Formats: sequence, structure tokens, C-alpha cells
Amino acid sequence: MGHIIAVHSASGGAGCTTVAVNLAARFPTHGARSLLIDLSLPYADVGVMLNLRSSATVIDALVDSTDPEHLEACTTVYENGLRVLTAPSHPADADQVTSEQIEKLLTLAADLYDFIVVDVGHHLNKTALTVIDRASVIVLVIMPTLTGVKNARLALDLFKQLAYPSEKIVTVVNHVDDELASKKLNVDMKRIEQYLHVALDARLPNDTASALGALNKGIPPVFRHGADDTSLDTALIHLSDFVFKMLVYGEDETPQPAVRLESSAERTPRRSSRPQSPIGREAGRTISVFIVDEIPETAANLTKLLAFESDFKVVGSAASGMECVEKALRLQPDIILLDATLPDIDGTPLAKRLLTELPTAAIIMMGVLSTVEVLQKAMQSGGRHYLVKPIAPDELYQSIRAAYQFQSATLHFDASPLQESVRHASASTSGLNLRPTPDKNAALELLPVEEAKMSKLPTRGLFSYDYHSGGGSPAPQAAPPEMARTLFSAYYPRQAFAGRKHGLYVYAHVEAAAAQMQQDIGKFKEELGGTIPQARSAKQTAQVAFGTPITITPECEELQFEPASLTKRWRGPFTRFDFDFYPTEEPIDETVIVRVSVRIAGIEVAFIRCGIDIAAESAASIHVDPEDDNPLAAARFASQHAERYQRIFISYSHKDTEVARAYRLAQVAMGNEVFIDVDGLHAGENWQAALARAIDTADIFQLFWSPNYAESEFCRYEWDYALKYRCADDGCESFIRPVYWVDPIPAPPPQELSHLNFKFVPFSQKA
Repeated sequence: MGHIIAVHSASGGAGCTTVAVNLAARFPTHGARSLLIDLSLPYADVGVMLNLRSSATVIDALVDSTDPEHLEACTTVYENGLRVLTAPSHPADADQVTSEQIEKLLTLAADLYDFIVVDVGHHLNKTALTVIDRASVIVLVIMPTLTGVKNARLALDLFKQLAYPSEKIVTVVNHVDDELASKKLNVDMKRIEQYLHVALDARLPNDTASALGALNKGIPPVFRHGADDTSLDTALIHLSDFVFKMLVYGEDETPQPAVRLESSAERTPRRSSRPQSPIGREAGRTISVFIVDEIPETAANLTKLLAFESDFKVVGSAASGMECVEKALRLQPDIILLDATLPDIDGTPLAKRLLTELPTAAIIMMGVLSTVEVLQKAMQSGGRHYLVKPIAPDELYQSIRAAYQFQSATLHFDASPLQESVRHASASTSGLNLRPTPDKNAALELLPVEEAKMSKLPTRGLFSYDYHSGGGSPAPQAAPPEMARTLFSAYYPRQAFAGRKHGLYVYAHVEAAAAQMQQDIGKFKEELGGTIPQARSAKQTAQVAFGTPITITPECEELQFEPASLTKRWRGPFTRFDFDFYPTEEPIDETVIVRVSVRIAGIEVAFIRCGIDIAAESAASIHVDPEDDNPLAAARFASQHAERYQRIFISYSHKDTEVARAYRLAQVAMGNEVFIDVDGLHAGENWQAALARAIDTADIFQLFWSPNYAESEFCRYEWDYALKYRCADDGCESFIRPVYWVDPIPAPPPQELSHLNFKFVPFSQKA
């Protein structure tokens, strides 16, 4: 049975959501299955703080609060595996949430997760009281102001009337500022304790810059831990670890024997008829994926995306329901990516059939629609997730890993009738030894010395005391290694020529070192093709101690790098890793993808994808005299010194979407900014104005000419606008770049475009 943690404040603006988000986000680092529920209604911010967009909310989860798969399908997965049940987007919908429904939801969630963190905000209504009453731990967030302390006293008095044990309550003072307290602008910690008659458990510093930075980037501070022992990042990490240790036995502790009967949710069969998977689901094994989509190009693109991740293996694909069933039963995949609409059968009955005949697999539905009806239909079919096309790579990876993890846990429960009827109270879906009740003293004893000295607060609270050895003198402490939030960036030529030496330069660096890096990379202008391109950075960052070895490995089948891998120690503010490469003639006129892997202690912590155009040597080495009055030489000189295009507007017929998308992927990999209407336009936006604005700000108007394009009135509007308003002076000769891919040209261009050079490009819509 998992533990419910209610995060509450008696005052608005105290930081409830910040505390709840960081508690929940930290738990998965201990191997715990965690769920974060946003009930800070009617105005909720968990989705904003984590930069999550979800098509399902807590209201959708309440539709069926007895089905584990329905609950999982309604959650959104954060990048570290945390599951989030977001609040309804409209405040008026908050009235649909009832205490009775929440009671059932919490009962179900406690059977599926180790920790359920609920942000109940500061409104103490019936729903909030239901959560607080069910909670193993109540985290009370206190503002160090007169009204904040007064309201906290009222909340504590209420908890006492409800007979809640003191072990259940963790008191946290947020926005602590000793300077403000010394000026009597805030209440100091000692007076707060005296008024509340409690020993405060934690204090969080008033670090506005850190909090706003985390909010704007959608990254919880617990992921940005720095060297400053008084930082908000560090304080939140220690608070989360303290609550974790209150609820989980340490390695040296003996769990107390406690037995409970199964809950009503457990009596619901967990597909107990399922056989164990013929292929073991041990940790770290490759996840086999089977793709079902009627469009071969979509399956090919998904296969390419999954190839970037080492823990995925695409074992096959199918374009129809009949083909899908036959291949899936033969291949026995872990995950089936299933399109919701197939030519011979709807995805819903197909999913149900697959789960009946192949119960060891998890199904992820895909489709272009994202209405509530479509989502509910997908969930009712047994799908773990529903992905809306076009699918972002990170969302695809997270969904597959989460579905695989949940499937493994579900199969684990199909052990024996005895295990289904009687379990230890400390049982956990992830193998953690959960305490039956919180133990604050045990958590304090488990804290290392460095964690115990986090604050100057002179009380017994979490960050407020010293460990002492026998004679009463302070125990010696080793200074923690200096840590730094380290970013990873790569400089590389966007175009490389066969037979010539080029360079790839990867930097591990702190954010403040940008100017130093820019100066340093200037030494390698020639190896980068004569200009300094914009750096491409990894999305991931890492907390790295001074002197830690970092290994950089560029991975690419078409290119060989010298050295193949390079390890250096982190010395800050930046460390550079140099690689040489000489393209061969084999990939000429192709774009190759280099995946730069960043590893620490053998574990990949970040990666960077780099796209490089490979070209023939030919005229690349020709240098033109800028004083030459020959117009061809002048044009050549201008082209040599022009800035590389960054913004590209794609003008295409929607019937040629696959070709346009293939082009877009290549350009994005090369670092270019590409506008394609299905991605660049948003619901409710004036799409005509948005298209005009995109054309105005583009450097290239990439026109994909085809019979479909020639017949499209909307396509005509685009090139006509460009000719009349974007570059009327020169007829858009350098702006509009028309290409066609069927030879001979399938339809003659109109008179207005006849002056442009239509170029044949031999790519195909077939993968």
C-alpha cells in the first residue's frame, strides 16, 4: 500500500505547488513509483511548473476510479518517470471534483504507486480534508509573515482536533530570509516556533531567482542542485529525502512485520490469467517495439527516431490489422505502437484482440485527433497511452518506457492466489520497504552529517541541528565536492567536404561561460568551414563535481572520428573535447546524423544530435578576389560570405506531407528553424496572419512543386503573397526555392513562377 503525502498551506502564495512538485520529482531517483495529483483548485499550476501538456486531467481519471489502466492512461509522464495527474484547465470544472470520487481515486492510486503526492493548495474544503485525512504525511508550508504564522496555527489546531499524530505533520517554512527578519519585515524562526509550539522541520530560503528560473524552464529545482548549501535547490532535495526516509526503511533497518487483507481494488483481477512473458523483463534489457500504421513512411520515421535510443529495438511493422495480428503473435513484442485507424479495422477492437491473444504486450495508441471522445475510446481499448501525431521524440520515448515499466510491474503481481489475498503492509510496486506509519526520528537518524547541517536554524528540525560524537564535540566533517550545473554544447560544420579535415568541438561548461567559449572556438574557424556556426546544446544537464572524468563519444556510421572517444576531467568553467573527421565520398549529397554521447562513470547523462551535409570537394576550396569586377566572381564571393540560412518556410500541399516532413527533419537536425503549418499554427490562432508572418520572417521559401501543389488554391496564396509583399523588387529569385521529385516535372509552373529555377531533387515519398 503506497503512502499519500498531502501538501497544504493555510495561506495563499506560500509555495505549496513548488514543494509538492519537487517532493514528487525527487522520489523516482530512489527507484520509487510516484504519482503527483494537482488538486490546488480552481487555479492549479503543476502542469505549468513541469511544462506539461496533457489531453486528460483528474476529471477524466474520476470517470472510472477503479480501473488501474484507466488511471495510468490519464496521467502524463515527466522525463524522469514521474506520473502527473493534472488539474482541469478551466476553473469552472473544479466543481466536478467531489470528495467521494477523490476517496476512490486515492484508494486505487495507493495500490499502484509507492508515493502519491497531492497538492491540495490553501483552500481547506471537503475535498482537501479528504486527502489530508487519508494522508500518511501532511507537509504544512508556512509563510514567515504575521498572517502566515497565524493561519498555520489555526491549521495545526485543526489537525490536533482531528487527532492527527505529530509524526504525521512536517512543518516547512518557505521564503526564509534572515536579512528581512533582522529588519522586522519577516517573522524569525525562533518566534514562529514559540507561537506554533512546534519544532520546525525544514526551512526553504527566499531564492526568487532560482524559483523563477525553474518555473520558466519547467525544470524542478531538485534537478538543478548546486554547490551552495543554502540554495533553494539543495534545501528542496533534503526536504524530499527526509520525507522519503520517514516512509521507507533504511538498508540497515528491519521492517516491522505487518499483514493486511487485500483492498477492494486488489480484489479486482489484475489480468491474473496472463502468462508470464516468454522473454524475461529484467532491468536494463532492450525493449522490443512493433509498429502498426497504414502509412509506411510513418513507420519508417518512427523506426528512425527509436534507433537513436539504445534501449529500443524495432522488431517489425505492419500496415493492416490482419498483418498486425499475425506478426505480433510471431514476434512477441513488449510494446505495440498502434494507429487508431487502419484500412481494414478500427484500432479499438484490434487492441482488445491483441491484448487477449498477446497479454504480455503493452499497447500505445496513435492518431491525429485528440478529442475527449477519441481519448476515452483509446483508453477503453486497453491502450496505455495515446500519442497525438506528429509525435515529439521525447514524448515517444517517455511513453514507451513508462508503458513497459507499468507492464512489468503488472505482470509481477500475477504470482499466486496467496499473494493476491494477503500482503505485507510494506509491499511496494518497486521493491521498496515502506514503513506502515511515518517515523520522523528514524529519518533524522538516517541523515548524513552534511544533510544535518543545512541550516542555521537553532532547533531540532531537519536542517537545524548538529550530530555530536561521544564527548559532545562536533563530529568532523569532510567538505563536499564543489558541484556545478554542467551544460554540454557542440560546434560542428553544417556542411563538410569529402577528403577535407573538419572538426567537432564539444564543450562541457557552466552557463556563465558562453562568452569564453565563443572566444575559444574562434581558433577553429577553418576546421568549421570558414565560419563559426551556432552551437547545438543537449537538453540534459548534469551536476558534476570538480575533477570528475567526463567521456565524450561521437557516434555515426558514415563518419570516423579521431579519437573515437575522449575522456577529460571537469575543471570548469569549460572543458573542450576535440575530434577530427575526414568525410569519404560514400555519403556525398547526404545529411549524416552524429549522435554525441556524454557519459559519466559509464552512464550516459546527455546527448547531442548534429546534422552535417556531406558535399563533394569541387569548388568548395575556390577563393574569389572580392575586387574582381566579373559578375560571376562577385556572386561567388557573396555566396561564400553569406550567413547560413536559419529560418525556412515550407510551402507544400498537404497531400505531400511526408516529403515535407522528411525535409523538415533534415533541416532541424542541421540546426535550422523550420516553419511547417501543422506544427507552427495553434488552435485559436489567426492562421492566415500567422502564415503571412512566417513568410515575412523566413530566409528561404522552400516550395515543393507537384500536381497536388499546382491544383491547391491555398498554396497559390502563399507564393503569390511572397511575390507581391516579401520580395517584389527582385521576383523572389533568391527567396523562393522550388523543387520537384518526379522527373520529368509533372506539371508546368505558372507564368508568375517561370523565372525561378525549378530543381529536381530525387527523394521519394517511399521510405
